[in-house]
Amino acid sequence: IDSLKDFEVEDVDDGPEIKIVSGAYKIGKNPNTCEDAFFICERGFGVADGVSGWVEYGFSSSGFSHSLMDKCKE
Repeated sequence: IDSLKDFEVEDVDDGPEIKIVSGAYKIGKNPNTCEDAFFICERGFGVADGVSGWVEYGFSSSGFSHSLMDKCKE
């Protein structure tokens, strides 16, 4: 697993405790490459699916999906 986090949210209204357990794993079409990106942090999580067809138009789908997730994590 590339990333596995276990977060507990503090009980604020004497209601039930909320616990989120998350994990992620990336598998690229070619060994050691993956256009997809994700992040997991205490505030949330996100997934970006890199579109390989963008290469034909001069864009790096890997660069875009990773930059997008980096900005979202901030």
